[in-house]
Amino acid sequence: MVHTSELDESPDDVTKIGDFLAVKILDVDPVRRRITLSHKQALAADAGEDRRP
Repeated sequence: MVHTSELDESPDDVTKIGDFLAVKILDVDPVRRRITLSHKQALAADAGEDRRP
């Protein structure tokens, strides 16, 4: 699941249930069993940019 702050637009404009979405893995936390994903940074990587904070 991608947090809404990591989407390029509002969630309703970007996706529908069942859609596939390109994401970039930002972090993996095996202790909490979580991963952090970003759609914005995946788009930036495709465009040849890097939007790291």
